[in-house]
Amino acid sequence: MVNLNISHTGSDISDRLTVSVGMVTVPKDISMTQHAIIELADEQLYLAKGTGRNRICACLAGGNQVTA
Repeated sequence: MVNLNISHTGSDISDRLTVSVGMVTVPKDISMTQHAIIELADEQLYLAKGTGRNRICACLAGGNQVTA
């Protein structure tokens, strides 16, 4: 996204468009509700935004977290 250099004049955070992503992977041997999965992904999204934006934060349900 950075390479596209898209202007974001309405933002108080950055003058260029950035993308933050929160992701969760759920192994087939772990049982979780859709609501719980969405909550985990939402936590990862806000972690991505809170640690610098323009990044991906992901976790494995019942496991580790990865930030890129």
